[in-house]
Amino acid sequence: MGGMGEGGRAGGAPVAGRAGYLVCLGYDAWAPERVVESLARLGYRWCEWNTGHYVPGDAGSLRRLKALTEAGGLGISELIAQQDYVTDDDQAWEARVALTETAIRDAAAVGLDTVNVLSGPNLWEPGAKRVPGAMSTAAAWERVWRAFDRIVPLAEREGIGLAFEACWGTLCDDYFTTADLLGRYDSPAFGINLDPSHYVLRRQPIDWVIERWGERIRHVHMKDVIGEPGMEGDTFMFPLIGEGRTDWPAFFRALADVGYQGALSVEFESYRYYDQVLGGDPEAAARLGIQTLAAVWDRFGAGQEVGHG
Repeated sequence: MGGMGEGGRAGGAPVAGRAGYLVCLGYDAWAPERVVESLARLGYRWCEWNTGHYVPGDAGSLRRLKALTEAGGLGISELIAQQDYVTDDDQAWEARVALTETAIRDAAAVGLDTVNVLSGPNLWEPGAKRVPGAMSTAAAWERVWRAFDRIVPLAEREGIGLAFEACWGTLCDDYFTTADLLGRYDSPAFGINLDPSHYVLRRQPIDWVIERWGERIRHVHMKDVIGEPGMEGDTFMFPLIGEGRTDWPAFFRALADVGYQGALSVEFESYRYYDQVLGGDPEAAARLGIQTLAAVWDRFGAGQEVGHG
């Protein structure tokens, strides 16, 4: 794909062709073709779709989404299936596990290799169970273990890499709780979606985290954070890349040291800025995302690629 997008710079694609975007916010109301055209024009080369962007269980639906994405000049870096397994509703739990299994099978059927998952509870969603409180810690972990007892072997059989995301509010919200879950299975299929903001929120040095995950890192989200653990929008927030506490020089050095060369995917969650400054314009958010990503890359990441010493 030639030329230079709106978010680009002289000398080729921004971020060495590694810039990705998690399709979210107002883009969800756009036709997929329009989303792809917008992201490609801005200079992105990768995107992430989720199970709401196609018909789960209809591999043909995902195959068409993949084809139009690639025709527009983008690749799909991962399929997101972030279900909340922390629930005492047996029917809801089964439906969420089954949807994850369906996403894994669909991804395998169309040649995608990575599915993003987490543990729950998803406190940003209505009805999520607080732990402890609405559910005991023991009961919550039992539900998560049962879910992954099914999900991990299926991913192994289907040749899919799970990219597990430590996330605020969930049982696995830092390095140690996530390592405990992954260690239960010790599966080559069970890897990491590294979102630095969640580790930084827990005051865990991001280079230390990256060094420990090493080759298990399958995918990377680009997101910053400021504040203290609690509730998003109250005790902490995800500001623009570069405004928070993330040590970006250490982040890029560590990624290069462990050999990660994949997509660097912007997850835009500066919600108040999106509403009050950008007026709910998803393309404006994506443009700002690639501009801030390219800025930290140009200052701290360029030259840190594997093999550059």
